[in-house]
Amino acid sequence: MKNSSATEAIGAQTMLIVFKSFEFDFLLHLMNEKFGYTNNLCNALQKREQDIVNAMDLLEFTKVELNVLREDAGWEEFLKKVTSFCEKHNVKVVHMNGKYVPMQRSKQFFRGAVNYHRFHAGIFLGIIDRQVQDLNNRFDELAGFYPHDFGVEEMNQLSFQLNHYINDVRNDEDFTNLRSLAELSIMLVKTSKVSRYDLVYKLLKLALVLATAGVERIFSIMNLIKKQAKK
Repeated sequence: MKNSSATEAIGAQTMLIVFKSFEFDFLLHLMNEKFGYTNNLCNALQKREQDIVNAMDLLEFTKVELNVLREDAGWEEFLKKVTSFCEKHNVKVVHMNGKYVPMQRSKQFFRGAVNYHRFHAGIFLGIIDRQVQDLNNRFDELAGFYPHDFGVEEMNQLSFQLNHYINDVRNDEDFTNLRSLAELSIMLVKTSKVSRYDLVYKLLKLALVLATAGVERIFSIMNLIKKQAKK
């Protein structure tokens, strides 16, 4: 019983040390920034019937915001925010030019590492870049589950056509007040843009088939099917 209590006390003390570390607060703030920038997009993607124009606009806007965040000014502002929080709550702020001391991990994996490189390149830029890459793959992923509907050449052209399509309809009043995928598909035919954006139209048709279920559930099921097919 005493050993158990002692172990719990040591564990609690260790967690307290972690919670009061600069690295923990740095990661906490970075996750808050990441989820803050992507929240609207995530909510839009979870709606039962997708407004794909709105979703794509949000996608592009989110990518722009994240790329602004990763610039020098964004990094400096973020670091200032973390530093201010730590000073307010009596958490020791590390010197960016000092030697990096890993939190609850072996030092051998970070031998000779400097705080600036670890926090800026290793964590800050690393997490933002992975998020942007995930967003870049988001709309191509749906097409990837249908290799028989999208050929290799079509898959290569899809992302370029999507970008042209987004810039086109964003400035077209005919597409301003559309409320559903069905209306969007109809308008593409009405305006004869369907021949110009045939791959987008094909993607829309697939999305309409899947619109009765939540997006996250769809991708979960598709991933399972894809794994089973490889066995």
